[in-house]
Amino acid sequence: MAELGLAVFATIPICYKQGKTLVRLCQQLQGAQSKVAEIALDIERHWIQTRIQIEFLENVKDSLDEDLRDIQNRTLFVLIEKLSAANTKLDKVFTRTADDGAKRQTLKVSKWRYILYREGLEEVLEDLKSWQDKLFNPSWFLTMRIQSPQIDIELSNSLKLSEADRRQQNLPNAQSLRRRALRHNNSDQKVFLDSRGLDSAQILDVPFSSAKFAKRPESSQLFVVDTISVNNWVDTRKLVNDIREFASGLSDADPAMFGMLNCFGVIPKPNHTQPTSFSFVFTAPKDSSEGTSLRSRLISNRLDHSLSDRFRIAQELVRSVFYVHVHGFVHKNIRPETILLLSNGQADFGSVFLVGFDSFRRADGDTVRLGDSFLEKNLYRHPQRLGSVPEDRYIMQHDIYSLGVCLLELGLWDTFVTYNDESNIPHLSSILKVDTDHVEAARLKDHLVSLADEVLPRHMGTKYARIVKTCLTCLDEENADFGDEREHQDKSGILVAVRYIEKILFQLNEINL
Repeated sequence: MAELGLAVFATIPICYKQGKTLVRLCQQLQGAQSKVAEIALDIERHWIQTRIQIEFLENVKDSLDEDLRDIQNRTLFVLIEKLSAANTKLDKVFTRTADDGAKRQTLKVSKWRYILYREGLEEVLEDLKSWQDKLFNPSWFLTMRIQSPQIDIELSNSLKLSEADRRQQNLPNAQSLRRRALRHNNSDQKVFLDSRGLDSAQILDVPFSSAKFAKRPESSQLFVVDTISVNNWVDTRKLVNDIREFASGLSDADPAMFGMLNCFGVIPKPNHTQPTSFSFVFTAPKDSSEGTSLRSRLISNRLDHSLSDRFRIAQELVRSVFYVHVHGFVHKNIRPETILLLSNGQADFGSVFLVGFDSFRRADGDTVRLGDSFLEKNLYRHPQRLGSVPEDRYIMQHDIYSLGVCLLELGLWDTFVTYNDESNIPHLSSILKVDTDHVEAARLKDHLVSLADEVLPRHMGTKYARIVKTCLTCLDEENADFGDEREHQDKSGILVAVRYIEKILFQLNEINL
């Protein structure tokens, strides 16, 4: 294991060397045209942020298992390639003149190239940000779930940094995840709101979604309300504790990073003995306007988007599901009705946010093996979890299966569920070619896999189709990616999450259009 650690982190000195070169080149541009200098400064700041996070990993390397080390090693190799490409691109901005007195070369800025290379600089910055968000951050945040005193020591050392620097290094988000992993959430944090908190708000339906929008007359802030009902068989005390933990964990999470909305609070609907429902009140990101559900977009069948848009939605959905697990929960209800697309005025589709947490629980907690017979929900459930009495306890792989069905539907751009115009009753689409009166779970799953094998590649390419098939077969013994028995016994979720990063998140983000 020690030899592996040395091999893995041998990439770090190379990263530092390339990063040092990048900073030196950026500093040479500080006297350039204002916009060029601003971009160069942003690149320098971004490298500083990355370097501090890499130093953190280097200091806790002995706490990481082989699988996580391997993922981070691959991630750092990609960074080296991107830093090298960035340095090559920036180096073209300069000319070299000989300094005979000092017997060395001096870099001089070719000012006529500023405008020419401005777009190149912007591409460098975007490339580094994309690497951080899509490849590095998942394994970085997963590290916070490892039970190791060394991680706590390194996080405590970060308290010496200024608040601005800590935020720039993603440390508040990391510390929040760490508290959740160690069950050190602040029990005094106010989570529950007055039951009349939404009385003055305008409530707007979201077509084909379990959520609603809410607006107060005196504010432009948009809220998303997601209500869960309390069944008679539920242990209310445990449910309240889970709701408190979940809401507090999402109170300061970064929506742009995690794909989950900030939780403003939870409103209970009181009854004589116990609440009959709890309404999560989420704060939509600033400048967000009303959006729609993925189901609504699929039903409309509008093709006014590019293939790149569809890939971006898939990538954001994969990211959101991953961070639900990193926060220590399983969702249990992933389907297009629980996937919101909130418009931000930039992307036609908007950004993906998960809602529909009506069945969530802690990933390492007990599960109640009770289900329902709703076809529109069972379609997204693994055969082991179908029916009123599911066969198996709920684990993370069941969420991954649901994700696979959604990715298949998104790739084909054809809704698997339709609604009767008059009664609004859901029906399975004819594309599934199943008898809705007698759906056999195993046959339905096999049909979905065949769609991924035979039809999906024509729409999204073979790599995307392979990722979807990996999700749909993640609980099959013959699945080489998730078939390891250790994953079924991994209560912490680290092994499953590492496989998820490697086989789904990484591969989807590596698809170049």
